[in-house]
Amino acid sequence: MNRLFTCLAAALLAVSAAFGQSRVYTFTDREAYLAGELCFYSLFCLDGEGHLSGDEAVAYLELVSADGTGAESKAGLIGGRGSGEFRIPANLPTGNYRLVAYTADGELVTGSSRIISVFNSASSARVDGGVEIVANTPENKLPEASSGDFSITVKQQSQKGKDLVLYIANPPTDMDLAVSVFVEDMMPHEDNASIKAFPVSGGAAQKIGRERENEGEIIRGTLTGKAGYLTEAILSSVDSPADIYIGRSDGLGSVEFNTHNIYGDRELVTELKLREGDNARLELVEPFVRPSAGEMPVLRYGKDITPDLILRKTALLEGKAIKLDTLLRFLPRRESPLLKSGSIKNYHLDDYTRFSTIREICTEFVPELNFSRQGGRWMLRMTKRDATDSRRYTFDNVLVMMDGVVISDHSMLEDFDAMLLEDIDIYTEGVVLGQIPFGGAVNFITRKHYVTALHFPDNVRVIDFKGVSYPLAYFGAVPEGKDLRPLLYWNPSLLLNKGTDVRIPITTPQYSGTFRVVAEGLTSEGLPVRAETWFEVD
Repeated sequence: MNRLFTCLAAALLAVSAAFGQSRVYTFTDREAYLAGELCFYSLFCLDGEGHLSGDEAVAYLELVSADGTGAESKAGLIGGRGSGEFRIPANLPTGNYRLVAYTADGELVTGSSRIISVFNSASSARVDGGVEIVANTPENKLPEASSGDFSITVKQQSQKGKDLVLYIANPPTDMDLAVSVFVEDMMPHEDNASIKAFPVSGGAAQKIGRERENEGEIIRGTLTGKAGYLTEAILSSVDSPADIYIGRSDGLGSVEFNTHNIYGDRELVTELKLREGDNARLELVEPFVRPSAGEMPVLRYGKDITPDLILRKTALLEGKAIKLDTLLRFLPRRESPLLKSGSIKNYHLDDYTRFSTIREICTEFVPELNFSRQGGRWMLRMTKRDATDSRRYTFDNVLVMMDGVVISDHSMLEDFDAMLLEDIDIYTEGVVLGQIPFGGAVNFITRKHYVTALHFPDNVRVIDFKGVSYPLAYFGAVPEGKDLRPLLYWNPSLLLNKGTDVRIPITTPQYSGTFRVVAEGLTSEGLPVRAETWFEVD
């Protein structure tokens, strides 16, 4: 019997070794960028057999060169797929960079990471030893008219500002593709290996070795100062009432918050419940590993790229004036379940008589809320009625927030200028935060996120935080003004059904050039596929 268990344990370890160490393949919308441009990416998190791994919920990306990390991003993963974007810093030196991606419990394969070329038209700074000026810029290679594992076609000749259609005809099986249509100008770049050549096991790899992040990013922090005994740590996010988490402490000065991914760049508020007399602060630990770029190819270019640099810079300056949400589409992302169930009652305060204090507002026209004094301090309570409206129940344990930030000391609301409030959202169903049940929740919403202007006690800290990137797609919306877009279409996850034709409309820009179409992804059987083509605009 013991021998049987030993064999079973060995088999489980073998399976874990084969499937447990994930690697992340990155596909970007282009391979050459101007400093200041957006870089869109699509991720495939693969296990040791090359199948999508659903074990990780977040991936980390770093743009690195011989000079170190120049930019970073995080992406949420659902079923092994994820996407996002980051802006290439405007002060980044010209040169080649690796975009390395990894998960907390996975492996980082530096040598197989995607290489992108960055050009800074506003600075003479270059990556140390990574740039060579030549007489003539090496010509970029174009694919055959249509090549790859499936049919992807488009009219080869078009005119400026005209509509044309990209066809993916009769795919042989279901596929999940990342698709990009972009200008192939004189900007030189490396020809990256496709997903078909990405090593899912073996070779030189760096094991990250952190705890697996199954539900979302684990935000880690360390206590500084005097903290003899930490009873509780609370993390909340400004303008995101569902993102509230209770930390777990190891008793040695480290705290972890298991999140469901906090999206976007936000202000986080951390609150420490300490023993009387203790004074400590929580410093967040960055999750990036700062890898080496390894051996990098030299970026070679000549003065003949100047016209394309000027065109790209003009497009960049005009594009910065455009609001992203008018052109981009948000794709599905992980959601926190904290406030998903139950109904919400909203009070839009401009519809009511204005009062100067929150207590007066609750007394006059918010019957669900009332204040009472307990131990000499104000406490907000919630009142509910039963289904027959004949009995009332009052709860003292109410989760109170302002702009999504937990307010543990309700007396802080007493001195707040209620004229700054815009709405009150009341969650009438019970919620559970960590192991603590609440009879309901209320979120006081201010006009301009004035919550961070509250006078918090010393155990509360406001921290700037770089969250997970929103998954975005660009389906070719044409901006107002002169159309100089270098990117005509980007879909990080196009799902195709076997035998079904896909029709993608595209509008050409108002300049001449050669445009490349690239699609990469996986079939439903886990096989990597790629196809590409190109067309001219006169």
